[in-house]
Amino acid sequence: MKLQLEVDTANVAEIKQALAVLRGLLAAHGLGEGDTPTSIAARTDSPDRAIADLWNRLGENGQQLVALAATFDGPFSLATLAARTGDTPTAMKSRWANLGRSLRKTLDQFSVRVFKEHENTADGWTFVMDEGAKAAVRELSKRTTTTDNR
Repeated sequence: MKLQLEVDTANVAEIKQALAVLRGLLAAHGLGEGDTPTSIAARTDSPDRAIADLWNRLGENGQQLVALAATFDGPFSLATLAARTGDTPTAMKSRWANLGRSLRKTLDQFSVRVFKEHENTADGWTFVMDEGAKAAVRELSKRTTTTDNR
């Protein structure tokens, strides 16, 4: 959506009306008048917002996979994830591919790289999870679990 405003700068009522429209647009994006371009960019690219976007794109299985990945302190492989979940390596590859489709959509809006390829080993690639994304997942998992248990 694009918006063009034409305001008579000599008309205070028109200026106030335009300001109200702009305030509403800022609020719709979780922003306020005090936000600067730098603070907006930092907030938009925050791991919290990227993970919230990803979380909303995922079903329960995808959320569980991301939450499991957030438990690793270092690199992990799909084989390690499969062993932890009881999935076959083929099933885990499929789950990871499904997650990848949602991750690509999140990356269209946020520059936070949730997962990074770490090393190509004999068992396949290992991955590391962004530390900010891990913290966001842990927090979101707690809230989701608390909400589900009510």
